[in-house]
Amino acid sequence: MRTAITLALLCAYTFLSAQGLVINEIIASNDSTSMIMDDSLEYDDWVELYNNTNEAIDMSGYYFSDKTDEPDKWRFPNGISIAANGYLIVWTDSDNSQGDLHTNFKLSKSGESLILSDSFLTVLDSISFGEQETNVAFARIPNGTGDFAFRTSTFNANNDGSTDGIFTLNVRKDFEVYPNPTAAELHVDFTKTTGNFDSRHAEILISDTSGKTVLRQPFNSLTSNSIIELNVSHLASGIHFLKIQTASEVFLKKIMIEKHD
Repeated sequence: MRTAITLALLCAYTFLSAQGLVINEIIASNDSTSMIMDDSLEYDDWVELYNNTNEAIDMSGYYFSDKTDEPDKWRFPNGISIAANGYLIVWTDSDNSQGDLHTNFKLSKSGESLILSDSFLTVLDSISFGEQETNVAFARIPNGTGDFAFRTSTFNANNDGSTDGIFTLNVRKDFEVYPNPTAAELHVDFTKTTGNFDSRHAEILISDTSGKTVLRQPFNSLTSNSIIELNVSHLASGIHFLKIQTASEVFLKKIMIEKHD
């Protein structure tokens, strides 16, 4: 694995957008162990874009491609925008019938290129990458501006962690959420968590299957005795992803919101 990582890093190069819109993170091989599914409940490859600017960017008519000689391979639909200092997930699954943010091409685990262009086909950002590992992200460190490095996925969130950026987060699933499914209240229970964990800069994030953050809640302490109560009554029905991220760890769970008439 380290050999593959070294070769991929040697092969990677990027063109950093002067416009502030960048390719921020990619997963070129996603499977069920990642717990990251699209809106069709499929474990598809995905790309995270990031807006480095303080203004929203209307991406209507922008282009995305995995072919340098065909930069207009897939067109962003009208009405797609990315918030100021925000993230946007694009599912590279070669099935654009599944929704607006599903491309007509797939990423290759063995390596290829990605090109992001504006409506005039001016290249905003591009990357060429080598062989990838399943469920290991290739992401900009520091977030939005740095070079690409292998690390634990930070789906729809800041890539920054420890200084080397390579497998910087310890991914844990040894906690409970209940009731699940739920319509209103969700309990995040760490009473059965084993061992100690880092509680610095702890933050709860819940995102929908499009990658949009629908709940964000920072908190000051996280201990093995913690039970955190969340009000999720405002969230739409469907699958969501709960992530608790600290300075060096991330806790992941899939949750279901079910509203009853």
